[in-house]
Amino acid sequence: MRQQIKPGDLVIYQKTKHSLHPSPHAKAVYPAPNGDNYTYCIDKYWTVVTVRPTGKIVVCTRRGKIHTLDANDPMLREATWWERLLLRHRFPPMGIAVQSAH
Repeated sequence: MRQQIKPGDLVIYQKTKHSLHPSPHAKAVYPAPNGDNYTYCIDKYWTVVTVRPTGKIVVCTRRGKIHTLDANDPMLREATWWERLLLRHRFPPMGIAVQSAH
C-alpha cells in the first residue's frame, strides 16, 4: 500500500468511460478514430468503509453502492485537504457509508 488508507478517508478514483456524450465533469476527452463515441476520464468521489488485510479496500459511493478496490490501484488516490474542502458535496457522508457496509 503506498499510503495508509483507513476507514472514513475520502478518496478519488479516476475512471475511464466510453459514451456518445461525455459528462460535464469529463477530463481528457478523446474522440474515437472512426466513430461517434468518446473516451474520457471522470473523477469518482468515494468514502472508504473498510480496509481488508488482503490489501483491498471497500468504498461507498454517494448513492450507497459498494465497490472493492485494490489499495495499490494507480487510479486511486486520497483526496487532498483542499479537495476535501472545496468538493465536500461530492463525497458521500460517512453515515451512508456506514449504513451501506452492513
